[in-house]
Amino acid sequence: SMITIFFTFKTFINKPLKELPEVKLSKSIGKNVFAIMVEDDNGDGYQEYEGEEWPKEVYSFSKAECLDNSGNKIENAINFDTKSNTATLNTNKTIYCTLYFDIKKFKALDIVASKPTGLSQELVGDLYRYQGIAEKYNTEEDNPNNLPVINNNYICFGTKNKTDCIKYSDKYMYKIIGITNTGQLKLIKKTSIIEDQINKFQWWTDYLTDIDWKNSLLYKRLNGKSNGNNSASDGNTNIFVKNPYYEYMNDNTKWYSIIENHNWLYGDIIENIKSENFNVKTVYGIENSGIILWQIETGKLPTKHYEKTSSSIQQSVHQWGSLNVEDKIALPYIHDYYLSYNNSRDFSYNTNDYDKTSWMYIENNDIRNNTSEWTMTRMGSNMYDSYFVWEIERGFVFTVNLKVAIATRPVFYVTNNVILSGKGTENCPYMINI
Repeated sequence: SMITIFFTFKTFINKPLKELPEVKLSKSIGKNVFAIMVEDDNGDGYQEYEGEEWPKEVYSFSKAECLDNSGNKIENAINFDTKSNTATLNTNKTIYCTLYFDIKKFKALDIVASKPTGLSQELVGDLYRYQGIAEKYNTEEDNPNNLPVINNNYICFGTKNKTDCIKYSDKYMYKIIGITNTGQLKLIKKTSIIEDQINKFQWWTDYLTDIDWKNSLLYKRLNGKSNGNNSASDGNTNIFVKNPYYEYMNDNTKWYSIIENHNWLYGDIIENIKSENFNVKTVYGIENSGIILWQIETGKLPTKHYEKTSSSIQQSVHQWGSLNVEDKIALPYIHDYYLSYNNSRDFSYNTNDYDKTSWMYIENNDIRNNTSEWTMTRMGSNMYDSYFVWEIERGFVFTVNLKVAIATRPVFYVTNNVILSGKGTENCPYMINI
């Protein structure tokens, strides 16, 4: 005869596995005939599964090892159907089995295929993007359009230990902005860079110098190109790559090696722009939708800049697509922020709308009272003897001069050949297996 045990919890309503009538005591493996072992978070071995429901979501069945009363190994004692999560016993003997479950492994495009909440199923610009609001704003007042809640794009970088990642989230926790159509992950650090208790940094040391992104002090400090070795307050230390606190960002580590060298385009969005090919708003370029800004910031939408007539305002305009730097670390674009909400929204300061609901807004990710952060898009004009960069401040996009110190969250691409595991939640973030 054959005994069939269905390991779907619904079959045994309100009964945990340890109380199933088929389970008999065994001194050799503890309380249960069927010991369930799951792969540990680091992939170094197995640990006993403590749950009362069947292991699922992040686990997949690996193998079963069974013995009879005499301690003899029984081959093929269990058939396991991974689709229905059922196990069939192929013997009527009393047997003692250990069932092993491994952590599911997958690649970035498998995340897209699984259609998680809030991840676009069409390319939005150059990415499948997470679009929606922070969980705390999921109220009738703050979310009248019922946008998705984005709480499933957490990912650890720099450690294979999930416990450490969660405990030291300021060091290891990132968020996925989106996934390219070839499987690269675009990540942003969850919290601002911190160095020697300082978590706000300048673009440049004065506001009178015309400095673009590649020549900025902030670019050099993020990419490990600063020559300084003094305290963080002198503005001349490496704050990310080659910084001792972020040891995984040393250029000889495996973690650093899976960050892609990316061709980062950059330029300026000044107050008045005009396009010959598209209906782009001519006053304040940031008043356009995220899709239009993506076209501008990637050089796909040529724009003409109006000259200003005021003698107190000089022009310093760098056309988008005309400047680039190939390197690993950058900052978010304005379009990344806009498109983290939806395709049509703009967060320009002229809307008079202090909307902090996007999952990407720094205040929804960093508890250190940061309300503004850098983008790498300049305003491109010298207003009242000051050069300006666009910042994300209190939920909208505004200008800040180069000398002001504000929060800095690095952005980078991870190669498409990494193997992932996890669910993407804060307590079970995606893990990179290297």
